[in-house]
Amino acid sequence: MRFKGMWSCFGTGAVVLATLAAPAFAAPAAADVRRWFESEAAAAKDWSFLASKSVKFRTSRGESPKPEEVAALRRLVEGKPDHPARSQLLVLERRLKNGPDVSELTVLWLNELRFRVSTSNIFDGSWIEQAADRGVAWTLSESGQLLLRDKDSGENYTSTFLAFQTTAMPALRDFVFGGIGEQTTWNEVIDSVQVTGNSWRVRCVRTSPENERFFVDFKGTWDDTASRGFVQERLLIDAVKPNEFAVRTRFEKWTSSDCFGRPVASQVFTENSDPDFGNYSRQWVSCEVVPAQRAAEIVAVPRLNSVDPLRGNLQLRTIYDVRPSKAAVSRVLPDGTAEPIRKLPASYQASDSVLQTVGWVVLAVSVIAFLAVRLSRRAA
Repeated sequence: MRFKGMWSCFGTGAVVLATLAAPAFAAPAAADVRRWFESEAAAAKDWSFLASKSVKFRTSRGESPKPEEVAALRRLVEGKPDHPARSQLLVLERRLKNGPDVSELTVLWLNELRFRVSTSNIFDGSWIEQAADRGVAWTLSESGQLLLRDKDSGENYTSTFLAFQTTAMPALRDFVFGGIGEQTTWNEVIDSVQVTGNSWRVRCVRTSPENERFFVDFKGTWDDTASRGFVQERLLIDAVKPNEFAVRTRFEKWTSSDCFGRPVASQVFTENSDPDFGNYSRQWVSCEVVPAQRAAEIVAVPRLNSVDPLRGNLQLRTIYDVRPSKAAVSRVLPDGTAEPIRKLPASYQASDSVLQTVGWVVLAVSVIAFLAVRLSRRAA
């Protein structure tokens, strides 16, 4: 299959989520559906809808395996400590005991250069922070490894922004807009609008820079009182295989959110036809508007002997500063001071091993990152 999924797929201000009453249904005109759909797509691509909001949601990935499946894998790796399937066995044993792998993400976005994504992997206790503030991108893991970068650090700097664009934003667009307007790097246009009773279907045609074509079918119902639709399902279909879906996403339990001033889908389920990506779900937890001063504290670069607004007392151990103007590795001493271990060349680019040391590998096992980062690079 030449396409492996495309959907990745946090102050003050109390949050109110109330299940919407049964909407008033009446058959809409196709022109009304098109006008509403285009308005939603435009709003989704304008990131200001998220400004100063802290959104928390959970992702769940991986079904509980059958006991006999785990037993067979145990026999396969028995007596072979270096067997490549041993890591898979550990995952399956964990899921057999605890169920699916659950991660909790908290996202705060101020603008394109100031944001933070906090990922807590509940299934193993690991966590990672990815953020940017005033030209400095930083990553922090639960092991106390801090990585600092700036625009002169090359791809290591842009990776933080890529992670945000391909993990947090698609999830938030799914919750708030039912996945409408999610794709920003491919050309996507409405091909047709169909209305049957109070149900509607919008088909979009998506074309990549390499002229790969996909159909994106949105299906939903119409609320005549609110003059808007509610997305119930989105299908991604490879034009080469028009009778098969590549990805199916369902949007359920639309509820009103005081934080956004509009309905949000509180549960999102994604099914991939490619087993390599599997199925996963997202559940909306909360949203709040964050005051400017607290928001600035949340995205700020961590300091020695400081209390982080989200993680509490920080125990930094090693600081990898790959900014060319700094370019040094330091260890944090018991008295809380930083001692340089070695100087890095000005042209130094943090290697994959360093990124993993500071926790990049933690992000890789979080649900959305695994699905989205690789795919967005293909779509770019």
